Amino acid sequence: MSSLEQWVIDAKAGDNQAWNFLYGRYYPALYSIALQICGNTALAKDAVQNTFITAYLKLGSLKDGTAFGGWIRKILIRNCYRSLRRENNNRPLDEKCFASETS
Repeated sequence: MSSLEQWVIDAKAGDNQAWNFLYGRYYPALYSIALQICGNTALAKDAVQNTFITAYLKLGSLKDGTAFGGWIRKILIRNCYRSLRRENNNRPLDEKCFASETS
């Protein structure tokens, strides 16, 4: 068993120190990915925050602790695209039309 898998098992058991370790280990990479997808620091930070909330709440559904990295990245990517859709839906109509005319 890898040490990462042990951290995941401990976090699933409610160990806050283990969760904090996972957060610290994955936050920089997740933020970098989110920034590339979102292109905006505020959206990227929100996506990463929502990702960790979702991961914390759904951690019990993760069967293989060694898959944590891929699992949390998948959650992040979904959150990034959800944030982008939400942001696009909040833009004024004339701004959306202008954006489509310039593409």
